[in-house]
Amino acid sequence: MKRTLILNGLLLLTFWCNAQTSNSELKNVRKIIEASNAIYADLANKNDGSILTIYTEDACLFPPNASPSGR
Repeated sequence: MKRTLILNGLLLLTFWCNAQTSNSELKNVRKIIEASNAIYADLANKNDGSILTIYTEDACLFPPNASPSGR
């Protein structure tokens, strides 16, 4: 009985997790976020200050092991 309950719980968890990833709207949002992250990473790797244009006027970046930079 205990084994059956555990198996049913695992199957339910598997189906629930699978249901979270099958939504096409979520896939589109994920693509948009990944594209934004790629732009951010590219600009951050180049130490380009133009990355701050996507934030508010008083924004400041705090990169690790570096001094803060702002507009």
